[in-house]
Amino acid sequence: MKSVLRVPLKVLILISILYSCNKKDKIERSEYEEKSNTFSFYNKEFINANKIENLKKTIEIKGDTIAFLELEEIYFNSGHRDEFLYYAIFMANAYDYSGAYYTCYKILHTDFGKEKYKMNDKLANYYLLKANEKGSKSSTYNIKERFPNGKIPSSEEYWKSIIK
Repeated sequence: MKSVLRVPLKVLILISILYSCNKKDKIERSEYEEKSNTFSFYNKEFINANKIENLKKTIEIKGDTIAFLELEEIYFNSGHRDEFLYYAIFMANAYDYSGAYYTCYKILHTDFGKEKYKMNDKLANYYLLKANEKGSKSSTYNIKERFPNGKIPSSEEYWKSIIK
């Protein structure tokens, strides 16, 4: 009788050990997934009010391009891309930063081709032209895409055509 009880007891112990190892593996895996999930990481950065405020102040006071790029990365990767437009326009206008002009373009442009987005697309094109004039390497491909006929106006010419 003792040997009959020992087998189920051994099986029960073995199952318990395997289950606890599997549970530990799941915990380690979920911690890894949380650390490697881009959205989760940047969302935590976004809700870090002190960090966000420090970056904003550094941008506004010093025109710091590194702070701008870091804040852009946080906003874009946490799902708050459109909310970053204010800082992009500010950095473009106040500090004439080519990267900020291009960021304005990225936020404003649409590919919907609908009438209600027409002004957004015009503004996006204006900022794209400004980025290109300021030497933004990122704008080169988009310039060719947005102005396929090869006739690329200056940003000033384009602006005048918008406000007519």
